[in-house]
Amino acid sequence: MAVKLCEFLEINSKEGVYKVFAHWCLAMMTTFKEQNRDSESANAHRIAELAQRLISRLRQYPAISYADVAEMASRQGLPALAEILLDLETNVSRQVTAMLKLK
Repeated sequence: MAVKLCEFLEINSKEGVYKVFAHWCLAMMTTFKEQNRDSESANAHRIAELAQRLISRLRQYPAISYADVAEMASRQGLPALAEILLDLETNVSRQVTAMLKLK
């Protein structure tokens, strides 16, 4: 709904839609971490499910950088999610830069 409101108000994509998606991605990661805080490490299946939820939304807006979302995942302590997202980054320069930050 927030995205539709940004589009209706004709807010610049970087100031509207991109920030809405960044906040949504961060909220999804935070919720994931809270739900899996008792497990020693979130299993690969759950991380893949989260990745698919993020990817399904991000595909609607190809100008949003997967590398930016991957860096956010890394800062949230989700390196496996960051790696999945980086594999989808089409800008090689951004991909390499983000990969170097992860290591």
